[in-house]
Amino acid sequence: MASARSTKHARDAALASLLPGGGVGSSKRARLEGGGGDYAGLDERSSARKGTVLRVEMRNFMTYAHVVVEPGLRLNLILGPNGTGKSSLVCALCVGLAGHTKLLGRADKISDYVKRGEEFGSVKITLASGEGEAPVTVFRKIKRDNSSEWKVNGSPCSKEKVEKLTKEYAVQLDNLCAFLPQDRVVMFAHLKPVELLVETQKAIGDTTLYDSHQNLIQLRDGLRGLETKVEKHANLLDTKKEQNKSVERDVTKFKEREELRANAAKMATKLPWLKYEEAKAEYIETKDKAKQGKEALKAQKAALDKAQEPVKALEDDKVEGKKKLQKIDKDAAKAAHDITTFTDKVNSLAAKHDQQMSTIESLHDQWAQSEKEKNDLREKIAKIEAEYATAPKEAPPELLAQRDELHDKYKKADLEQREIQHKEYELIERSEGIRKPLESIKDKLKKLTSVRSARLNALYARQPQLRQVVDWIEANRATFKKRVYGPILCEVDVPNSQHAKMLEQHAPGFLWGSFVTTDEEDRNRIISANNVQKLSVLNYMDDPTKEIQYRSGKAANFAHLGVTNTLDAVFEAAPIIKHVLCDHARLNDTYLVKSNDDVERIFKETNINVLWTNDSQHMQHKSRYNKNAVSIRVVPLRPCRLFQTQGNASTNKAEKDALTSQMQKHEQELQKLEKERETLQSKQTKIESERIKPLSDAKNKIAKEISDINKRAVKMKVALDRWREELSQLEKAEPLNVRMSKERKMLDNLLASRVKAVTSVTEAIQRRREVMHKECMLRLELAELEVREDALKTELAEYQKEYNEATQLSEQLNQIMVIARQKLADTKATAEQETGSITPELEEYFSTLSANYDELEAQVQAARERADRILCPNPNILDDYNRRCAEISQLEKTLHGDREELATGQAKIDSEKEAWLPRLRELVSNVNSGFGQAFASIGCAGEVRLVEAGEEYDRYSIEIRVKFRDEEELQVLCATRQSGGERSVSTILYLLALTSLTNGLGFRVCDEINQGMDPNNERKVFGLLVQSMTRPGTPQSFLLTPKLLPDLEYTDEVTVLNIFNGPYVKQVADGWSQEAFWRRRAMTGAAGAADPIAVL
Repeated sequence: MASARSTKHARDAALASLLPGGGVGSSKRARLEGGGGDYAGLDERSSARKGTVLRVEMRNFMTYAHVVVEPGLRLNLILGPNGTGKSSLVCALCVGLAGHTKLLGRADKISDYVKRGEEFGSVKITLASGEGEAPVTVFRKIKRDNSSEWKVNGSPCSKEKVEKLTKEYAVQLDNLCAFLPQDRVVMFAHLKPVELLVETQKAIGDTTLYDSHQNLIQLRDGLRGLETKVEKHANLLDTKKEQNKSVERDVTKFKEREELRANAAKMATKLPWLKYEEAKAEYIETKDKAKQGKEALKAQKAALDKAQEPVKALEDDKVEGKKKLQKIDKDAAKAAHDITTFTDKVNSLAAKHDQQMSTIESLHDQWAQSEKEKNDLREKIAKIEAEYATAPKEAPPELLAQRDELHDKYKKADLEQREIQHKEYELIERSEGIRKPLESIKDKLKKLTSVRSARLNALYARQPQLRQVVDWIEANRATFKKRVYGPILCEVDVPNSQHAKMLEQHAPGFLWGSFVTTDEEDRNRIISANNVQKLSVLNYMDDPTKEIQYRSGKAANFAHLGVTNTLDAVFEAAPIIKHVLCDHARLNDTYLVKSNDDVERIFKETNINVLWTNDSQHMQHKSRYNKNAVSIRVVPLRPCRLFQTQGNASTNKAEKDALTSQMQKHEQELQKLEKERETLQSKQTKIESERIKPLSDAKNKIAKEISDINKRAVKMKVALDRWREELSQLEKAEPLNVRMSKERKMLDNLLASRVKAVTSVTEAIQRRREVMHKECMLRLELAELEVREDALKTELAEYQKEYNEATQLSEQLNQIMVIARQKLADTKATAEQETGSITPELEEYFSTLSANYDELEAQVQAARERADRILCPNPNILDDYNRRCAEISQLEKTLHGDREELATGQAKIDSEKEAWLPRLRELVSNVNSGFGQAFASIGCAGEVRLVEAGEEYDRYSIEIRVKFRDEEELQVLCATRQSGGERSVSTILYLLALTSLTNGLGFRVCDEINQGMDPNNERKVFGLLVQSMTRPGTPQSFLLTPKLLPDLEYTDEVTVLNIFNGPYVKQVADGWSQEAFWRRRAMTGAAGAADPIAVL
């Protein structure tokens, strides 16, 4: 960046700023630094006006990796072709000073302003703080997750603090009169007159005018509601007064009726006291009767107690008799129990006697059976002893010799079979030794013919250094923190060969050999471990699962136009690979169409710019300056070079032939060994069927015969021993005749016990008979007592009845007395409730009334009937009348206060208006003067008019009226009436008219405002712009444009900044010498006939 010093040679100035500020490389890395003219000096910049931009530093921001811009203090012309990054500076000013992204008309997400492929970007802006004050630096770091970090002078802070700071430094990013980015230029013509007035007041930098206007609007809005409220209350007050006046006659009648009713009610207050007197007399009478009843009850109680004494004596005799009867009952029960006990014992002994007889008979039968069993055992033993003596005890020798001969033959045949098996195992081991290298050879052949190998070989042919990287990644894959993908060519599966051609041709060549990581440390490790040129390792940190966005719309939306799908849908790959390809090759904005015939229609009716057909690629380009200028480029579809399904035959043929030969040799050896193994298995089968099986069957048969002989002798010996043991046990047992003698003795003892028990039963029966006689005599005595007791109880019942009647009468009298007493209390409470305590005045009033209840009640009823004869159709008329009177009083107070508040508010408005409107008229007059002069200087006419609206301050507005042709009248500037160039001229001239009035602004920005102007107007406007924006005291300005006309007039206060990008700009900038340039200029002649660019 440098300042233009000549006022005549604009291109010299542009060239002077070109090389030092040139961009570097195709990645748009730029370095813009330095200062312009007299304003680059430290003293001058330190005294810059408050809010002036002194320095802007961007890192990884939009197109820039790193750039520093130090603009001049007056007018800055920022030049450069489209796409080089001019508007990036405007975006940096907005984003870095807490402006909303919507003000730029570009991306809404703040993360979209981070340079592609980077995790964060930053903007650092230095603003002047005014004379003698240190500048302030605002820093913003933008992250991919749409979060930001803020710092002011190196200290962390909040976004709100930065917003407060920009307001203090008069930075108005939301004012189109002060900040007009490229994508919002058209919006200026769309401003409504009311909005234009607001923006104009804000643009002058002094907020008092704008604040006064807003204060007037708020005050007027507040008074508007208050006026409505006063009018409403006044109308309501008149209505209520009229309502009360219309009912005054009815109210008089109502009061008369209420007075009669009140008199009747007052007379009626004596009625409850008359009731009280009656209740009092009744209570005294019932109290005397209750006392008499109580005395009669006492006399009946004494007579009842005397009659109960003989009854109590009889009851005592009965109790004593019952006690004796209980003792007799116990004795009788004991005698009955003894009878039962001894009878049971007799029966038990009889049962035992019968059982003992059965036992003796059973023993006799057992003795006879035992003798029979002994004789049978003796006969069996004699018979088996004779058989055992003659039976063989072991197998004959000839049978044993035959068994041994068969065993030797079987052992020999088994040995031969084992030798054959051993040879077979050796053949199996040899086969395994051949089979392992054979599998390895097959794997190598398979690898040589695989798709991945073919694609890797194709990549290696282009980039041999990739082989080293691929081998290193495979060897270290387990050590990475996260998965490493790549090369991308090997991560993509394209089923259709036509689609493979499109994909390979559309994506940049470097992308297919790129690797993808998801961890920054993994990426740095791969790069540092492989010192390879042009190695591309892309680190993807976004969410791979998010849905791919289609800016022009999904393919299904254009199916009716012949679109089948987008290019990202024709292949299969991991989601992260698809996102990387879409980010770097925009596959999601590239569409496939069925026929070439549909291309023109699709381009015309949609926003699609790239289409693929089966044989070619179609790319549409629209001019930025003329939307109707459209060009279409067609590129034929080329054959695949990378997406191959087979490897390179010439490169792999020798290795493949050698491996095939080795494989055939190993397979032949395996076949030979397999035949030998089959021969051995045949011999094994023959030995098994012809020798081993027959010998085994014969051996088993002889072994069974020997076992049967041995088992028969053993079985006879076991049976003989068992029977001898049974006979011995029977002979050792106790003789049964001895047991029978013992049992007969036990039978004699049972007979003696049975006789004794029968005697005891007889004695118990005698005792029971005596007890029963005593019981009968005692029961007769108790019956006699019962008869006597019944007679006495009958007499006692009469006394009890009389006592009960006396008790009931006394209780009734007491209840009547209680009721009378309660009635007395109730009537007194009712009377006191209705009249309160009887005062002397009330007692005197009662004395004037009748003392008879019925007579007084008749007088009260007569007074009420007189009141009822006075008709009042609305029973609530008096309440309504009184309520309205209260409301009228309250409304009068409220209305008085509101009218005072309304007068005070109107006085404030008048005072504020007297201070605001003259200044506003003066402002619009000055703007109109400058605007008219500017238009006159280009041969046109224009005026700025203030449209006043009386007290409606929110409807005050500014109208811009312009005329570009003599035959026209002045027309209001709008988005539909004037052309784009005319709107641009009007916009810039209006901004110029404001320049001398906007002393309070920090800086102003206008992006590509000259686009669409005809050369004559552009030259005139530029002259006005330089003249207006370089006056002393004017704020710093930025004008961005891709081009300027030649031979424009400049001043020393104009700073020209050129932004270029390209592969050779850095080389030219490094070799640039300003002294040499001026030396060459001097050699061309002072007239400046030669073109300075051509001289270079």
